Amino acid sequence: ATATSSAGSGGAYSIPGLPYFNYRFEATAYQHRKAIRTVDVDSPSGTEDFALEPTQGDILVINDHDAKGGEDSKLSDEELAKLSPEEAAKRRNPQPGDFSRAGESAAQMAAMLAQLGYSVTLEQAAATNPATWGSYDVVLWSCGQDQTTVNTAAYRTNLIDHVNGGGRLLIEGGELGYDHYSANPTFAQTVLRISGWSGDNVGALTLQQPTHPLAVEPNALPASLPVAYANYGSQDAVTPAGGGIRVYGTTSYPNSGGIVVYDDSPGDPLNGQIVYFAFDFRTLSDSLT
Repeated sequence: ATATSSAGSGGAYSIPGLPYFNYRFEATAYQHRKAIRTVDVDSPSGTEDFALEPTQGDILVINDHDAKGGEDSKLSDEELAKLSPEEAAKRRNPQPGDFSRAGESAAQMAAMLAQLGYSVTLEQAAATNPATWGSYDVVLWSCGQDQTTVNTAAYRTNLIDHVNGGGRLLIEGGELGYDHYSANPTFAQTVLRISGWSGDNVGALTLQQPTHPLAVEPNALPASLPVAYANYGSQDAVTPAGGGIRVYGTTSYPNSGGIVVYDDSPGDPLNGQIVYFAFDFRTLSDSLT
């Protein structure tokens, strides 16, 4: 059963007619942490008070790992010859993604953020309404291991409009850089803050900016973050551009980005606007960091 209450009623609500039993109560309120309690109903009436703690902020997590595989467009030998050896090999030898785990990165991040005291809403990319994004402190767009990331033009336009309007964004996915640095350069340079792609399976993330707020707030991050590479959707190394800062590089390409951050107010880096994780969040050996 669900009961709702408004501020006008002082936060009071009732659920009449419950049979005697043990019940799991969940009390929720906007901008407050959920409270969960087991209650023994063994009398005709009773009162339970829930004191809800304020949240750290309101975060919208959008899952864009929809388990739909995709294929790279087929290139001629002449076209392949124009690519770097690594990219040519990637085109010749596509790797399947693990579609059975679609959406797990989004769900994992949403659960962890809730544990940290944030109010978290999880939506699917096909169902989210960009008109509501401005009511959240941060939008987190998760592609996980998907190898056809943000592959709807409307999604890209909505994300571009969000960041151009000053909205904060954390975007995550191990194939975002490869998918868009060349095919959709406006999206790559505006949202991801990159202009190029270096490779896959590039080893552990290596800290390059140890004093950057991302590396010290709210937790001090380690000098190295191992990545459990599984396939092309696990990880990219990318070239920061347009003010993007390489907070973490990669073992194979130290000068490329594994985590790229963009700050739209350089005088106050704590107000950083965009964070781009160039990897599937689940691949981090210590994702709790």
